[in-house]
Amino acid sequence: MIAIIGLGNPGEKYDNTRHNAGFLTIGRLAVKLGTELQESKKKPALMYARTTDYELIVPLTYVNNSGEAVAKVQQKHNVELNDIWVVHDDTEIPFGEFRVKRGGTSGGHNGIKSIDEAIGADYWRIRIGVGRPENRNFDLADYVLSNFTSEEQKTLPSIIDQVTDYLVQSLKDKQIQAITLNGTTKNN
Repeated sequence: MIAIIGLGNPGEKYDNTRHNAGFLTIGRLAVKLGTELQESKKKPALMYARTTDYELIVPLTYVNNSGEAVAKVQQKHNVELNDIWVVHDDTEIPFGEFRVKRGGTSGGHNGIKSIDEAIGADYWRIRIGVGRPENRNFDLADYVLSNFTSEEQKTLPSIIDQVTDYLVQSLKDKQIQAITLNGTTKNN
C-alpha cells in the first residue's frame, strides 16, 4: 500500500495558508481519484481515504506533530518507507514550482522533522514551493502561517493540479520518481 500524507494545520483559520499546501493537494487528489476523505474516530486525529492500493491521509495533529499520525499509519499497514509520500510546503523552492525527492533533511520544516523523528528520513517528499517573504526580516513562521496572496491564489489551483496529476500517474505506475515542475526527471 502507498500512503500519501498531506501536511497542514486543522481549522478554518489555516485553510488558505502556505503551510496547508499539503492539505490542499490531498483534498484535490481525493476529488481526482473519485474518493472522499473521512475523519478517523481513533487517535491521532486524521482524515483519510483508503483503497487496497493506497491511503490518502491528512493528519489533524498540526504540522509540528505530523510524525505521530504518519508512524501510526506506517505501523498499522506495515508501509515501507519507499511507499510513504509526504506532500508539504517548502520555503526554499520558489512559488510555482514543485519538486519530488527521496530522503534528505527537514530543512527547518517542523512537520518533516517530526516525521523524521518518528519513522526516519528515507521517504518521498513532494515539496510545493511557497517561496520566501520579500522582506527578509519577516518571520518565516509567520510567513508560512499567512494566507497566499490574491495573486498567488489565482495560480495555486493550476500548481495543485500539476502536483495531483503527477501523483495520480505515480499511483497508476505504483512508483514515484524525482521530478521538478518543468517535468525534468532525475534518477534517484
